[in-house]
Amino acid sequence: MSGKYQNGFLGVSREAEESRLQETLDIVRDNLAGYKADVAALRASIDDMQAHFHDDNPELINELENTYTMYD
Repeated sequence: MSGKYQNGFLGVSREAEESRLQETLDIVRDNLAGYKADVAALRASIDDMQAHFHDDNPELINELENTYTMYD
């Protein structure tokens, strides 16, 4: 980032800082939306596994436990 002297300091303009902040906030919001989608998918997966849960299926039990761990 190049800048100009303002008040005796080399820096960027307020507008440039606000623009960079907005870009950063947009990235954070996009990431948050993605994480929310991931959590919703995990919750749906847990609900599906619970609907088909049988005590005699050890693979499903392990998958359910792993998904619970990721969900937490």
